[in-house]
Amino acid sequence: MTYETLKELERGADYKIHKFVLADKANHTPVKTEYRLTRDGLAGTQVFNRLFDAKAAAVAPLPEPEAAAPETVQDETAQDETAQDETAQDAMAETATTETATTEPSGHEAGTGETVPAPASDGKRAE
Repeated sequence: MTYETLKELERGADYKIHKFVLADKANHTPVKTEYRLTRDGLAGTQVFNRLFDAKAAAVAPLPEPEAAAPETVQDETAQDETAQDETAQDAMAETATTETATTEPSGHEAGTGETVPAPASDGKRAE
């Protein structure tokens, strides 16, 4: 059998830290200890294993709330820009492939009779 205790350890301007202990009823030894941080501006309770971590989170700056409407507009704009960038990259890759295929071999390569493989368009060397 076990029992639980919950007591407030620290209270600040916009936060509270509670210590939760689950203990064995027979010999009163702690089975589990948690530090619970409740902070204004955050939904719910954060749970920590160490008091030091709970105190650090209590005084850390709050994350800034993000507006849903502006993000949607930015996401659509970002997708359009990404599509344009991909189209431009495809065009540049085709141009580079065409230039590589039409270039004549230089000096000593032409006289040896060996074929020199054209570089791969994905940036990897041909084996």
